[in-house]
Amino acid sequence: MGQAMNATNALFPLANILRRVNGLAHFPELQKADEPFLEEVMSDPIIQQVMAADHLAEADVRQAIARAQTHMGLH
Repeated sequence: MGQAMNATNALFPLANILRRVNGLAHFPELQKADEPFLEEVMSDPIIQQVMAADHLAEADVRQAIARAQTHMGLH
């Protein structure tokens, strides 16, 4: 099963990131932290480069974020 998980992480990096973020969402310290607005994050040049390297469209990333927020009860 470990090899299958590693293959999934390699093929779907966004899924791996969302899985890890979901695990962090339960820490009260992180819920109280000031976070940048999504527009600020999405316009960051490094984020733009990562999305381009992973062949991700901004609309797809926004949809994934919205689904994750809904799944975590944040939206």
